[in-house]
Amino acid sequence: MAEQQQRLHKLLLPPLPTGFNIIESGHYVYWLNGTAAKVVEPWCKAQNSQGQVLVHCARFADDYGITILVKHHTSPAAKGNNDFSTHISWQQQAQSDICAQYVYNAEQQQFSSNLTCDGQQLINSQQRVDKFLFFPLMRVFSGDIIQELTLQGPLLTVVPDIQHRTYALPFCILQKVYAVPKSLGMSKYS
Repeated sequence: MAEQQQRLHKLLLPPLPTGFNIIESGHYVYWLNGTAAKVVEPWCKAQNSQGQVLVHCARFADDYGITILVKHHTSPAAKGNNDFSTHISWQQQAQSDICAQYVYNAEQQQFSSNLTCDGQQLINSQQRVDKFLFFPLMRVFSGDIIQELTLQGPLLTVVPDIQHRTYALPFCILQKVYAVPKSLGMSKYS
């Protein structure tokens, strides 16, 4: 656990931009058949007075040699989706590191994704998207996604795909995600 705490501090301690203050932090622990798995997901949220939010989180799965680092920055927009920028780094033992950058410009309704491996660009795409949700696969974002689906109903959702045959890397897929009635307490993917 001490090693995981050191990695948490390394992830979260880079100086926050001026005016940002940590508003909450924590970590998720995964369980398998009643036993704590060696997978830990620390996270930290910071916010400034303009409503911009930074989320730094990681998933450490040492038994599998996998580390995922996510840095997500959101800026409020006048209408619709907020502007955001997300950087995901996928590190797997004995494989090249994969980096994905997702950016959304709310004014232009432009979503772009850029994927690199060892400095070589694998994917660079842009598409026009109006109303959607972005879910970077980390548990710290789950509550916001479920809340939006409950309030707004089915929405186009952008999800990084970590099951690519060649690289096990994150890149965008689009799918509709539907909220199930609150009484059932779960979400349904189509």
